[in-house]
Amino acid sequence: MAQISKWLNACTGFHKGCGTLGRSYLPTRVLEITGPRQVRLYIPEENEIAPYVCLSHCWGTKACTRTTTSTFDRHRQAIPWDDLQKTFQDAVSVTYRLGIRYLWIDSLCIIQDDIHDWRHEGSLMANIYAHCYFTIAASRSSDSYQGCFIHEDYTLNVREELKHIDDVYDDPDFPLLRRAWVFQERNLSPRTVHFGPNELLWECMAKVECECLELYFSPDDRISTESSHILTPSRQWYNIVTEYSAKALTFEKDILPALQGVARVMQSKRRCQYYAGLWQDTLLLDLLWMISATCFRRGATLDPKDNDLEEPQTWHAPSWSWASVVGKVEWNSDSFTPKENNMKGSHISVRRPLAQTLLENSVAPS
Repeated sequence: MAQISKWLNACTGFHKGCGTLGRSYLPTRVLEITGPRQVRLYIPEENEIAPYVCLSHCWGTKACTRTTTSTFDRHRQAIPWDDLQKTFQDAVSVTYRLGIRYLWIDSLCIIQDDIHDWRHEGSLMANIYAHCYFTIAASRSSDSYQGCFIHEDYTLNVREELKHIDDVYDDPDFPLLRRAWVFQERNLSPRTVHFGPNELLWECMAKVECECLELYFSPDDRISTESSHILTPSRQWYNIVTEYSAKALTFEKDILPALQGVARVMQSKRRCQYYAGLWQDTLLLDLLWMISATCFRRGATLDPKDNDLEEPQTWHAPSWSWASVVGKVEWNSDSFTPKENNMKGSHISVRRPLAQTLLENSVAPS
């Protein structure tokens, strides 16, 4: 916990671009931790302010403990420690040992069999992660049973070469970082602590740093409401979509909802209409998306070796949107002049049917 506390103190004390210090309005529901193994579902008072932590985790194929309409009242009384999977237990322990009372876990704080609650809380996802104190990322675990901490015995006093966050997005040792929903969680959280297979790793708006100090750099593509960001909003959006479109989704219908929170932050900067992954102020350029040469296929089990384009099983976006295909997309920056609202070597005619389709199929991030 000493290393995490050091990172938190440095970030909240000296990083101007990392946002809130953690005292924000609590979400609709949180887990209240009243002891080392004492947890219950808590409904805050209106406008109650307190620091809270979020957990980012892979659900996996094994069923995990969830809050449903039938368990809601029982969870408000207490959630038995043995009912919590290892990842949940570790997250509770980290939060408690850092002196923080509240923790947000999606499977326990959203009523899973209530579609109306899911839609409401899903629309608040951007604010939940953006205003948390920090996010615990169980990056090494492919489900909620594997935990955050490493539990292995070593007999030799040697260490293998460590894998760091800059080269592990598609590595099987870091399954969490390959998920599309987690891409949004990472980008919206002001601070994230990754529990990897070899060490802890810190990520915030100002820096990325590993525990052994071999890795240290300042990220230049994090989504931020700061006007001083070195990338223009449109270029930043292209980078976001290129990386995001290669991530894994269990349900292809989530391709736009899983990026909704990021789009909302981007809209606060661009202040224009958002059409199914494209923006009104750069619409012609946005339409020039193309399938990447390394077209990783999205799916429940994303394999970086599988680079075939796959047609979606069901309709989930207009054909002119990059979200209509299943795979990695990108934009050719060589087609743009320094003034990014100008194009060279390309011609697009926008006819009335397309304009009508834009209006009928627009998907707002709010």
